[in-house]
Amino acid sequence: MIFEPRLVLPLLWTLPGALACRGHEVTQDPAAGADGAHPTPSVAAAPPRCVPTTLLARRGTPTLDGQLDQPVWHAAPATDTWLDPRRAAPVPHTEARASWDDGALFLALYVADDDLRATDEVRVDFGSGLSVEASPDRQLRCRSGAESNCGAFGIQAAFTVDGDVDATAQEDEEWVVTLSIPWRAVAPAGRPSELPVQLRRENVVGGRATSTVWSGGCGAIRLE
Repeated sequence: MIFEPRLVLPLLWTLPGALACRGHEVTQDPAAGADGAHPTPSVAAAPPRCVPTTLLARRGTPTLDGQLDQPVWHAAPATDTWLDPRRAAPVPHTEARASWDDGALFLALYVADDDLRATDEVRVDFGSGLSVEASPDRQLRCRSGAESNCGAFGIQAAFTVDGDVDATAQEDEEWVVTLSIPWRAVAPAGRPSELPVQLRRENVVGGRATSTVWSGGCGAIRLE
């Protein structure tokens, strides 16, 4: 008998169908699409950047004397309420104002405080890495990288303090610091139209240490 391949091949082609009819069904990966292709893994979206609260700074050169009774400061908008982030509650009145000229950025920080202590402070952290801290005992601290000498940055400060620091018998009221920060210190690449900034207050209220921030730590100074 002569073996004829043309008679066997049709039977081989029909064999998978026959097996399927007997219960040996071919299953599809449930993760695949209708065409059998696997979907492309989704990429998690990047968390949205914060939308900064802005403090407007208008052109003007104040006298650096720790006072807020100058026209430059009267015309400068103030920050809104500063909150204790742990309780989302306001603290004794704190505000900042800003102005600028071709040589420097100027800041005025007002702090209501009925218990002045040397450990109290206000701190300004710029996006460039410069940090400036001031306390009611008229101390000024600056840092950027390895440098911590305020004089090396050209930063100057003037204070007004109503009360006696660390004196329990004295009724304290408030303190003010005004700052002059050269552009070369805060923006080495040149004066920008907007500066990322964080403003923070550390003090004791009712015997409890508090840390207070403006704008939830997402702020900016915008030059007008």
